[in-house]
Amino acid sequence: MGWRIWPAGLLPVFLLLLLTDASAAQDEAWRVSGDLRFGWYADERRTRTAEKQRNDEGRMRLRAALDGDLGGGWSARGRLAATAGTDTAPERFYLRFDAPTRSGSGLGDATLDQLYLRHESGEWRVTLGRFSSGFDLLGVAGKSLDRKPASNVSITWTDGIHFERRLSTGWRAHAVLQYQDSDGLGQSTQAPLDYSRGDSRVGTWFALVAEPAGVFEQRSLSVTWMPDTLAAKGLADASRKDYVALDGKLALVWPLGERGMRLIVGGEVGYAPNRPEHAALATGGAGRADGWAWQISANLYDIAPGHNLGLVHGRADPGWLLSPDYRANDRLSEVRYQWRFHRAWSMEARYRIREERQIPPSAMRERRDTDLYFRFTRRF
Repeated sequence: MGWRIWPAGLLPVFLLLLLTDASAAQDEAWRVSGDLRFGWYADERRTRTAEKQRNDEGRMRLRAALDGDLGGGWSARGRLAATAGTDTAPERFYLRFDAPTRSGSGLGDATLDQLYLRHESGEWRVTLGRFSSGFDLLGVAGKSLDRKPASNVSITWTDGIHFERRLSTGWRAHAVLQYQDSDGLGQSTQAPLDYSRGDSRVGTWFALVAEPAGVFEQRSLSVTWMPDTLAAKGLADASRKDYVALDGKLALVWPLGERGMRLIVGGEVGYAPNRPEHAALATGGAGRADGWAWQISANLYDIAPGHNLGLVHGRADPGWLLSPDYRANDRLSEVRYQWRFHRAWSMEARYRIREERQIPPSAMRERRDTDLYFRFTRRF
């Protein structure tokens, strides 16, 4: 028992982060930053046959980044990320296009999750290489129905080009051209999305994101297009379709009282017009599976200074295959508490329930997962 941290060479990096004063390095051309997240995680599954499976372990993730100013509007960034667990043996360091699982890295993995060049000129910004992309619905839980930066202790990434432009209307336009390897992505996606066909090498994501204005704290619209990736009749079938997903996010904020407490209420809706057929048949339906997904969130910030509380509830139909937080054909309910007790330290506690919505005719009952964690995050 005990932490198994790999690779061992990360220890000097961690010590360097502890000794680095980021505020003193703001004027230097190269800067070191990072974060360490660790905690205790417990989850329990009640299967379709009413059996119970339980897992308890400690988990951690360390990320160390190096940022450089190259002059002329150019900058560079590289970041090493590694995970470990009390019950997970160290396995590997790798650098590849596809993650080892559909949800990203596994415990015991280490890789470069960011490695890019960036150029900024006027209203334009262009990022080339490996980077993080996506936006969460604002809230303590910070969930998303489509792409998002890595959550919890996972490691995910996007390989490609990211164009950004600030518009005069107070909105910002985003366009991502993403390389999709035949073995998969560095992002979280779900079956039956498949990238083995030659026409599926490049996927796109377009978004419009508004600056906060008045009561509107967040507004965004996005479209995901993955050509020739949807195995609508199952992965064993040779036919493929384009997978398209539409998504919208909205969050409103209101001040409460004179002590700085705020209420943020948010919602997100997604729809996929092309959906798998076999998912509907497996759950006793006919034709195509439904392609809707949604979530709502209510959050109180600064109940006392640094203390935040959030509630979130949502669901994803069997045809929604992009969310790192909502599994297809599941509903989710979660309560999360956050305490920012230092400018660099925070603590979070979460209790979550996930239930299967539609079950196959042969199943005794729906699958149900519950999980709880207490975690700390230190930013450098």
